[in-house]
Amino acid sequence: MLTQNPGNVPALDGLVQLLISQDRTEAAVGLLRDTLATADQSNELNPGSIDKLSVKLLLGQVFVAQKKYDDALKIYDETIAEAEAASPGQPDFRPTLAKALVFAQQGKDAEAQPLFDRALEIAPVEYKDGVRELIAQNTASPDTESAADADAESSAAPDPGADSSESAAPPVAP
Repeated sequence: MLTQNPGNVPALDGLVQLLISQDRTEAAVGLLRDTLATADQSNELNPGSIDKLSVKLLLGQVFVAQKKYDDALKIYDETIAEAEAASPGQPDFRPTLAKALVFAQQGKDAEAQPLFDRALEIAPVEYKDGVRELIAQNTASPDTESAADADAESSAAPDPGADSSESAAPPVAP
C-alpha cells in the first residue's frame, strides 16, 4: 500500500503503531523522515498526495513514545506555525492539541491549559467533543471533566479524530 501511495496516512499510522509496539521506534522515525523527504517531490507530481502535517504529527507521536519530548515539541511548534500560515482563519487544531498533550504528560499543566483552550477554540465543531474528551482525560480540572462529561452524554457519535488510548496520542487525521 505505501509503495503505491506513500502518503496514505492511515497506512502510515498503522505501520508506525506496529513498529512502536515492537520497540522499533527508530525504524518508525526513519520511515516518517523518508516520507517527509520525498513529500515535496511527490506533491509536485501528484498534488496533495502526502499530507506533510499529518506525517509530522505521526513523527511527534513517535518522539513522545521515545520520551524525546523536546523533539516532539519542536515538531509540534513547526506544525502549529505551518497550520497558521496555511489557514490563518481556521488553522488545524491537531498540532496545538498534540503540544498540549505533551505538556500534560510531563505534568506541565500551566503550559498545557492555554494550548488545550486554543485547540478547543479552533477545532471544527464536529471534533470539539473529542477534543473535550482528550482534555478531560489529560487534566485534573473538575470543570473540564464535568463539561466534557455533559458534552459526551449529549453527543450522538464519538469523534473519529479522538484517540482514547492510554498514550492519549493526538488525532492524526480529522
